[in-house]
Amino acid sequence: MSGSGVTREQFEVMVVAKAAEDEVFRAKLIASPKAAIEEAFGKALPAGLSISVVQETTDSMVLVLPDFAMLAANDELSDEQVKMVAAGASTSTGTCGSSNCSLGCSTSGSTFNTGILGTIGWRTNFNIPGF
Repeated sequence: MSGSGVTREQFEVMVVAKAAEDEVFRAKLIASPKAAIEEAFGKALPAGLSISVVQETTDSMVLVLPDFAMLAANDELSDEQVKMVAAGASTSTGTCGSSNCSLGCSTSGSTFNTGILGTIGWRTNFNIPGF
């Protein structure tokens, strides 16, 4: 998926920030993610896009596996990327829009780090058209 719109990372930040501020939206998001997002933002998402939402708790963890086919198609990590992974480095950051953001921000406008996986691009990277 490509084209104009926001990046996947920007989209996630928008949705998480809204969910952090709005309990009703958060409940709808968990029950019916795509419909909740379309209703809250007043924009239609691509017809073929599937969205899953899981809320972590203190005794649970969500593990997202990469698109292994995409990784295989992009060959192996470069030597520089391997060094970055080994060092735990990352350059992928964003800004949280909520003071009680579930990304761990302590104050509004704090930066967060998505980790090395965002840097090396293991997640499907695409724009969300219309957002």
